[in-house]
Amino acid sequence: MRLTSLCLALLSVFAVATARADDFASDLAACAATPIEATKFAVGPARDAAVFLANHGECVPPVVAGDPLLVGMSGGVAALMAHGDVPKGAQACVDASIGSASKAVAAAINAVPGFSTVLPSKSQQLLTEIAQGTSQATLYDVPGVAIVMDKISCSCAVASTGLKAAELKDQLGGVMGSVGGCGKLTGKILSGAYDAGKAATAAAGSAAKKAYEAAKSAINAVGCTLGLGGCGSSGPPFFCVGFNQMRAGGTTPENIAAMFPAIFPAEFINNQVTACEKGWLAAIEKAKQDLAAKKEAERLAEENEKAVKLGAANGLGYAFRWSPKCFDEQCKKSIALFADKYTADIQDPDTIKQYGSFGAAKAKLDSKYGSLAEVAVALSKDRVHKALRADVNAAPVDRLPAFGCTNWLGRANQSLCKNNEGFKVCKDYALNDKWDLCVLAGKPGRFYSAGAGLDRVLRQSGCIPEPIAPTRSTQLRIRGLTARDTLRAQCLSPQARVHCDRLATGGSSVNCEGPEVLLLRRVALAAIRQIEPPAPPPEEPPPVQFRPLRPLAPIVAPQPQRPAVAPAVETSTLCRFTSGPRAGQTQDYAPMAPIPVGSNCQDARGSFGTVVAR
Repeated sequence: MRLTSLCLALLSVFAVATARADDFASDLAACAATPIEATKFAVGPARDAAVFLANHGECVPPVVAGDPLLVGMSGGVAALMAHGDVPKGAQACVDASIGSASKAVAAAINAVPGFSTVLPSKSQQLLTEIAQGTSQATLYDVPGVAIVMDKISCSCAVASTGLKAAELKDQLGGVMGSVGGCGKLTGKILSGAYDAGKAATAAAGSAAKKAYEAAKSAINAVGCTLGLGGCGSSGPPFFCVGFNQMRAGGTTPENIAAMFPAIFPAEFINNQVTACEKGWLAAIEKAKQDLAAKKEAERLAEENEKAVKLGAANGLGYAFRWSPKCFDEQCKKSIALFADKYTADIQDPDTIKQYGSFGAAKAKLDSKYGSLAEVAVALSKDRVHKALRADVNAAPVDRLPAFGCTNWLGRANQSLCKNNEGFKVCKDYALNDKWDLCVLAGKPGRFYSAGAGLDRVLRQSGCIPEPIAPTRSTQLRIRGLTARDTLRAQCLSPQARVHCDRLATGGSSVNCEGPEVLLLRRVALAAIRQIEPPAPPPEEPPPVQFRPLRPLAPIVAPQPQRPAVAPAVETSTLCRFTSGPRAGQTQDYAPMAPIPVGSNCQDARGSFGTVVAR
């Protein structure tokens, strides 16, 4: 892995230096402790030198010794900082140097005589290509770049002070020369008593701490190179950025922690892994929530679009559904107003958001505005029915519903009333021959009819009515029947008798009889048989005479004769009785089938007569 290889390369340099460290660390630590706290170094250029001495001790030997490579490189880096090619700040400068600013830094390296020669020949070629912009690689990709990293790091540190290398050298000399215990450092450095590699390792007073700091810088440099952060002090720490990238690739937290060498403090690595894993899980959860929120927003947008397209149609459908149920114009105006509000509500994005979908919103609004419509229709019905109940001149078919009477079994002029008030009004209409049948709801129901309406109801049910005491003539004339006349009804079936009895129980003026088997049907069958013409007898062919000496005449086959067409027979259901209890009366037996006029007829009470024409 690129991160591990670079870390190990840097750490190997520091590890070797640690083994060869001399007393430079103790000398520098003793010297640096005093200047940082001394008042005389709290302000001015001396303070910058004191801070540099404490924070970048590994760079002190080459600065004081006037290392030409460091002097040349620090000047180049300072120029890059001034032009904004690399960021200010030692660590940010290092990160950018092998990452985003690789081209500019490579050019600066090539501009320093002998700087690039410390690299292998292949590295020198790639370094040139990077500087010229013909390669998309970065300094991180240059083999052996770790060899010059200490020079680049110290160059960034020197340039970050805002001083030239020579100026910083003088300031460092002044600081070390003015503090007891530091003066000998200058002489040792100038005499070459300190090895640069040893100094780099022991500069901070702790080999392990310095190795950790160097490795941390390497990690940040990798992050900057890969564009994952770590290039600036305000950017996200690369550890978690790189951690998240590896987690996304399927690497476990334990395996990530195991990638770091033992020289890293275990507690730090474990804490970092734990913190980054927590952030990783939080990021996953947030991503899920963001995705869910995005999908929900898209879904609501689709539902809102549906509402905009279909909302008006649903509002119109609401009006068409409820307006016909109104009983007056006031109700229809209310329904139209509700339909407009319904349309506005269903097209409101907040409505869709509240109920979750167009379908759910439609169901809720249908219920809401349906309730309002029911109230409007009920008020309309009450207004109209109240007016009809007061209008005695209104037609029965319009007025009876106002008293709670509805149509009975779909038959004209017959009503089912749910209360006694409506039943009474219906009976009044029946007594005045304006209605045929009134039924009071209940168990058992109450049936009532009178006058001509009673005659029609009885005949519809299968009963033959006749007045008990005709008042005008022996010939029954139904149109002369009054509501007060009592009828005798001869029922033709058990079901017809049940209906007739219900009328009688309900107060109708009728006496129910039967069902008896009337002879009218048998007589009708006999009469039909009498008028059927007999079948003609078959005709015999004429005899054939044989004359031997003469030719025979051709035999002509007899032609079939068409049967005679029976004349049209007039039929009727009226029977005029000539004997028995009904002698002199004429009875209509509709709805029984009519039979030929002149046929004999008889009722079940011993009366006999003849079928007559109407």
